[in-house]
Amino acid sequence: MGLRAYYRGLEVLGQADPPVTYGPSRYLSEAQRRRHAWVRRFGSAFQDDKLPLFSVALPMLDGLASDENLSALWARLQADYAEDFRFDTVEQQNLVAALEARGRQDDAAKLKALKDFAGGAGENNYRAGVDLKRGLVVDLPLKGSTEDLCHPGAAGVVHGAAQAPDRHGKENGAYRFDGKGAYIEFPKSHDLNNAGSISVSAWVRPHKPSAYSAWVSQVGPRWGSQWRLGFGPNPTAQWGATTFGTRWTDYWINGTGLPLDQWVHTAAVFDQTLGELHLYLNGREVQTVYDLMPWGASDGPILIGAQRDDGVYFDGDVSEVRVYRRSLNSAEVEALAKRSGADTKNEACSRR
Repeated sequence: MGLRAYYRGLEVLGQADPPVTYGPSRYLSEAQRRRHAWVRRFGSAFQDDKLPLFSVALPMLDGLASDENLSALWARLQADYAEDFRFDTVEQQNLVAALEARGRQDDAAKLKALKDFAGGAGENNYRAGVDLKRGLVVDLPLKGSTEDLCHPGAAGVVHGAAQAPDRHGKENGAYRFDGKGAYIEFPKSHDLNNAGSISVSAWVRPHKPSAYSAWVSQVGPRWGSQWRLGFGPNPTAQWGATTFGTRWTDYWINGTGLPLDQWVHTAAVFDQTLGELHLYLNGREVQTVYDLMPWGASDGPILIGAQRDDGVYFDGDVSEVRVYRRSLNSAEVEALAKRSGADTKNEACSRR
């Protein structure tokens, strides 16, 4: 009985703050709320792990919507939530750019008037222009080789995958994966180390969908995936994206699934500034999620045809994989879907 009471006492002391539906605290994960509770009770969080952070854009948007005193909110966020939100210049600039693109110049001006709040173009593209070079950090044509055009001399290691015709019928223009262990692994890179927005684009031709198999993924800082694009638990009817922050979060498109033995263009735009995920099929947006969970940064390798969470593999063909360190707009995704697939060695990539 004494041990049980002792255990129960420790359990109570270790509880997280309860979730709320208002103010900046409404965005905090359970792990963040637990850290706040521990610091308040013991003066320390007793952990060194860095937790995924939401963008500071989200509580600032709430402040604009409620006509709150922005100067006071901005100061309170920096004083009380410095370890809970991303305050970097890019996130500030992205928020200003998003407001200006939506015709909210007055709100953008209010933010730029705050002390230490940065205005500017930001990285995410919220306007109508198309620039398929800006922010490109991975460019994998998969046409006759596994060269990454963004990292000359860096090539993927092939594990059982075979060359196959591309979507135009050209030989050796894609890679085929057998769903039984074949995949390609590309080296890790600091250019991939980003806790902010990204966009992922790939041409795929599924042969036999299986639950949770992925055609492209990034390995997280430990072992599992940081993010992946693939099939859901009902693979004939579900596909989409999975991310890992402090827990797994799935974002499935439910319906007829992807057509089999046909080339389709898939894309996912993870907008961490606005907390949105946009999923596209053949250049057309098919689903928008407005509660995207944040993740931590990882420079882990890119996998084609596999993901390291469930021990399953993609059965089908993959070609023309791209990763951007920013969110693309719908016109840019449509432009990617309409590309001819010609050699892109002359296009620039973003390097850190």
